[in-house]
Amino acid sequence: MIEGHGDDTYNYRQDIKSNFSTNIFCKKNIGLENHLKACLHTIYNYPSPDASQLKNVIADKENVCNKSIIVTSGAVEAIYLIASAFSGHSSILSPSFSEYEDACKMYGHNISHFSDLVDVNPEANLVWICNPNNPTGKIFLCHELERILNYDQNRLVIIDQAYESYTSEKMFDSDSVIKYPNLIILKSLTKKFSLPGMRIGYLVAHPDISERIKNRMMPWSVNSLAIEAALYCFNHEIEFKVDTSTLINERCRIAKKLQELGITTFDSQTNFMLCRLPWSTAKSLKKYLIEKHGILIRDASNFHGLDEQYFRVAAQTTEENDNLIKGIESWLKQS
Repeated sequence: MIEGHGDDTYNYRQDIKSNFSTNIFCKKNIGLENHLKACLHTIYNYPSPDASQLKNVIADKENVCNKSIIVTSGAVEAIYLIASAFSGHSSILSPSFSEYEDACKMYGHNISHFSDLVDVNPEANLVWICNPNNPTGKIFLCHELERILNYDQNRLVIIDQAYESYTSEKMFDSDSVIKYPNLIILKSLTKKFSLPGMRIGYLVAHPDISERIKNRMMPWSVNSLAIEAALYCFNHEIEFKVDTSTLINERCRIAKKLQELGITTFDSQTNFMLCRLPWSTAKSLKKYLIEKHGILIRDASNFHGLDEQYFRVAAQTTEENDNLIKGIESWLKQS
């Protein structure tokens, strides 16, 4: 889906003061900015075709061999690589990130949807699960996912853990791919380090699986500055640590206030949540908040199974969250 994702700030001329449309907590890191300035000379040489230096760092941190790691231009590239490498029937969690379905359609998969793990199509040879799920913030516990993995060892289970830094619940460790050779885990440095513009992520899989995926990959898909940014972030992880508990508490506070205004909010175990308006449309609310308050939210109407009244927000600072609540309240009064 080229159009219709969150964080579409590029579509607006006016200044966006607060960005609630992306699920990450937006913050700047001056140390990283200075590091990238010092690394500008790297643009005059080719990077490693497979980002080998970064791949080795990731493998060491994830406690797997480097053959299990593929570094990609954001987790989205990994999604399309998997869909191209394995054909057949894909059963996809819904509502969820649209790129799973888009990638599977591109490569001719048969597609079914499920909202509960018991409803995964038994004929599927690929299962796509976002955990924590976008846009709902729902978590599937490891023992629940293990049942899916054990159901059929020949069926690939792709678990996208892009938002794992934004929940306190236990996620799969990457070395789980040793125990479950039919498991592929997706990771997003875009989300982990709050760098959506850098477009860098990776997948972890059994070496036999990763080799098949790697054969579909273009060389040099990750640029020099993205590699340098990731290396810096891994060497300074404490600077990028997400205050998960505070953000979740703020999300709970926003939910309570919105419920008092008559807006339905759905249970979430992350910093972001799905909401539904009592009337009108998310498109109308989004337009109002941008024009009157410089606030950007995610119109969630284009997620599979959702309608035009759904929107998504992710907690930011307390002041920004208060402004969001006030902005939505003022819109409701004039709608």
